[in-house]
Amino acid sequence: MKGQLSIQSVVMRRVAYSYGISIVSNRGFIPGLFFGYSLMVLRELVFVTRVIESFLSSEVGQLPVTAINIIGGADVPSLLACGVMLVSVFLLCRFLAVQPSVPYQRRALI
Repeated sequence: MKGQLSIQSVVMRRVAYSYGISIVSNRGFIPGLFFGYSLMVLRELVFVTRVIESFLSSEVGQLPVTAINIIGGADVPSLLACGVMLVSVFLLCRFLAVQPSVPYQRRALI
């Protein structure tokens, strides 16, 4: 019984290692890490409630001007975090998109 438990623990350890390697070797893992980190940084730097209140207090026709003023008044780390988030979302969509495969076509040589 003790030998079977040790074999089972070795097998389960190998399963866990292979699962961890499959997660890390996924193409979307690194952009996902960058997105999560930049989201945490942006959360610390930007007060979302102030941005929403600013949008709600502006007139309907002035929303583009308000958005440009908000972006123009932002500091460099906030803009950098937004840029990293946008690039990582673009890379995630590009890496995880399903690309159709063209089946191999056999041609008869005459």
